[in-house]
Amino acid sequence: MAAWGVPVIAALLFGAWQLSQPQGPSLKIALLSDDRFAGRIYNHPEANGEITAAFTAQIAEAGRQKPAAIVLPEKMLATGTVLTSDSIIVAGLDGRVKNIAALYQGAQTRLYFKKRMVPGLEAEYRPGHDELTTQVNGQSAGVAICKDMDFAPDLRLYGQRDVGLMLVPAWDFDRDRYLHGRMAVVRGVENGFAVARSASQGLMTLSDAHGRIVAEKPTINAPAMLIGDLPTGRGHTLYSRIGNVFAQGMLVLWLGLLALLFWRRVKK
Repeated sequence: MAAWGVPVIAALLFGAWQLSQPQGPSLKIALLSDDRFAGRIYNHPEANGEITAAFTAQIAEAGRQKPAAIVLPEKMLATGTVLTSDSIIVAGLDGRVKNIAALYQGAQTRLYFKKRMVPGLEAEYRPGHDELTTQVNGQSAGVAICKDMDFAPDLRLYGQRDVGLMLVPAWDFDRDRYLHGRMAVVRGVENGFAVARSASQGLMTLSDAHGRIVAEKPTINAPAMLIGDLPTGRGHTLYSRIGNVFAQGMLVLWLGLLALLFWRRVKK
């Protein structure tokens, strides 16, 4: 009973303590989507002008509420697209051989390249290898794309930098919208950052660093917008510092106990 009970009680107490900790300042974040254009740019690059015009109108509408950052879905526009706003914009671009998240900040545009591709569906894309961070109203923020959020070791690199907010273009497959969106929420809990995730054919989600869903909205076959005040995280989580040391320790302990059991049987 002690072997099972003590770790569970310790985890619950630690979780309760974590939930009581203050978060960082809130930032107004706008998530935009439009399922009419999901994946269209790949087969019809000539449609980029139409798609850009539609999202430019959405950006202008969202801009009236003065969000600190605006996030568009994955692979929504073509490379070379220029977007302007008083807000920071993160938009998913299809570069044919690169899956890109473009960070528009004033006159500067910086690019993040998706690291983790969907097997089979993105075989032609070459993965990126670097993180991308910026400042949003003085708060440290990072950029990732969709499936990147499934891989804890990759996002731990942002946690080690004490990033308080992740801006994430994404593209779901309707049926997996809840599962895939919640996997991104877990990355935020692990590393102490809030997540602003804008998906096509899925869920637009604002979640805080404690895993609370601040706001959420399913996308539709029309312009969709979600704007909310999102408390940023503070990083400094145990996981971002030690990684999987606890799990590795349990594995070593299990192997030790197994060896001890084997030794005792042999000795008899």
